Amino acid sequence: MRNEHPDNRSLNVTDASLVDIDRRGGPFSETGEQRANNTIVLAFAPLHKAALGLASGIVFALIFALITFIDLLVDPQQTAGLGLLAQYFYGYSVSLAGVLVGFAWGFAVGFVAGWFLAFVRNVVLAIWILYFRARADWLATKDLLDYV
Repeated sequence: MRNEHPDNRSLNVTDASLVDIDRRGGPFSETGEQRANNTIVLAFAPLHKAALGLASGIVFALIFALITFIDLLVDPQQTAGLGLLAQYFYGYSVSLAGVLVGFAWGFAVGFVAGWFLAFVRNVVLAIWILYFRARADWLATKDLLDYV
């Protein structure tokens, strides 16, 4: 029995139980256990620090610049306390130039925050996995001497 593979290679199938009749099984399909294992692997995969840092940096930068721009439009006399951020961010002011400086500072702060968050999450997850693996190994071998 011949079955056509999706990339146009012919596939020799001799066992009738391997033929994919309903497109949900067959020789190349994943079992439920394989899908569950893939899901678990993805759930515990480490976060990419630079990617999370870049994404956080862009979001922080846009928020910082947008808040500065909106405050500049709403309150041009600067009676609000947004100008106090200049105490923390060198060069920042509530002005059009401050929008660009706020964007740069927002990106820098967001990148560092996102990178650090991914780093801490990866370290905590690695320690957690190491603990449970060691515990499982210990539980599996704790009565080993009883059989010797």
